[in-house]
Amino acid sequence: MVSTQSVVLSLGILFLLYFIKAERKLAAFPGPAIARYTDWWKVYRHWKGDYVEVMSEWHKKHGPFIRNGPNSLCVGGVENARKVYQTNPVLKKGSVFKTMVTWYKGRSVSGLEAILDENEHTTTKRMVSKTFTPVSVMGFESKMDQCTLEFIGHVEERGSFDMAEWFVYYFADMMNDIAFSAKPGFMEHATDVDGSLYITKVITLTWARVHAIPTIMSWLSWALGYMVGLNWKVVRLGRECLNSRLEKPDPEKTDLLNVYIEAGQERPDMISPERVLGMTLSTIIGGSDITAFTVTYGLSEILKNQNILSNIEQEIKGHELSYPPSIKELSKLPYLNAIVKETLRLSSPVQFNLDRVTPDGGMEMGGTHIPAGTTVGCLQGIINHDEVFGSDVTVFRPERWIEASEEKHNLMERSIMAFGMGKHTCIGQHFANAQLRKIIATLLMRFEVSAVDPHARLVWNTRTFLRHPQSYYISVKRRQSIDVAKA
Repeated sequence: MVSTQSVVLSLGILFLLYFIKAERKLAAFPGPAIARYTDWWKVYRHWKGDYVEVMSEWHKKHGPFIRNGPNSLCVGGVENARKVYQTNPVLKKGSVFKTMVTWYKGRSVSGLEAILDENEHTTTKRMVSKTFTPVSVMGFESKMDQCTLEFIGHVEERGSFDMAEWFVYYFADMMNDIAFSAKPGFMEHATDVDGSLYITKVITLTWARVHAIPTIMSWLSWALGYMVGLNWKVVRLGRECLNSRLEKPDPEKTDLLNVYIEAGQERPDMISPERVLGMTLSTIIGGSDITAFTVTYGLSEILKNQNILSNIEQEIKGHELSYPPSIKELSKLPYLNAIVKETLRLSSPVQFNLDRVTPDGGMEMGGTHIPAGTTVGCLQGIINHDEVFGSDVTVFRPERWIEASEEKHNLMERSIMAFGMGKHTCIGQHFANAQLRKIIATLLMRFEVSAVDPHARLVWNTRTFLRHPQSYYISVKRRQSIDVAKA
């Protein structure tokens, strides 16, 4: 009979052999000593909120390939990023994406981001991608305008407001309307209705702490699906809308739910009702929080620099714009578009590596051989500070996008990692661009805007997988030059 001691000894030897093999595989690459043996150091760094900062320092001192785990490398440099996210062949997603599988009462309700099978992801994305083109986004503009005018009304009544709070309300209501044709009423009630936003924050904080350990995060995600799912209004609203629409179809509704339901009817083997719900919910969560954090950052930078504020105000004043201004009109404002690009470059909310796995035989990257089966991934905050953007990469300077030659401008656009890179670029990027232009332009068109405290600086909470801004108050005063009939 095998003794307990023998089993423990055997397991110990197996673990030792595993660690020796893992340590030797990437032994040539620099990185924190503890990262050679465990991913728990990432958990610690994310808990402290300095993971991106630590990796950035390692890259500055030791180059583009930093070992950040027993079998993983953090990759720097735009050219290397293009290899990681190349389209031919496409590298498989890393295990970090397994932790994005979300659950509701024991059933997976994951969106596109959590589909690991490449063929399944390609087919699913192709079936819905036509709805996310720049032209198709204009079909949702009336919903954007309604929410924007409601937002303008609420903040004008207040005279001042916390951007970090109110932009979350604004985009959460808007994305729910775009997704389900139903708004939870965050702006109307000026509060976190039913605690939905708080639950979202708890989930993202939990994910940030333990996403580096996929097995633990997968179990936590499954458990959270039971604990908070029933009380999470956005899930409840989603299920009610889905069930109602399945029982009584309404093809006249212009929303993403109809798009996903139609795709599911075309390929029920690929897009189940649970996936329809998951894709809709992930669109809401991804499209509200990240966009809210991004516009908060952008406006705080505009208000810090009087020249930037003056330039954008003059550009808006110099064009005959409708109210609220249309997506088509705003696409023709070069300085506004430069502000949006610079905002997307520097806000960099995602705090984790977008991992891929090297193929059989390994691959060459920047003149360095990366062994097969190695997890490689880049960080937004590092790639978006690459020298390709200039020598002043840490400075918010929209002019860089206007002064650049056509060749340089195109190179910078291909290099920015605001929406990811390669085949798995965020499907909602055209929604985000349109929303950012619209809210910035509408606010500055309607109001004279200033920081309540001229000396205030935006502070970020980085102890989460999406860094988010803390309170930042601005004052709004209606411009006398606004056409009352339009406004």
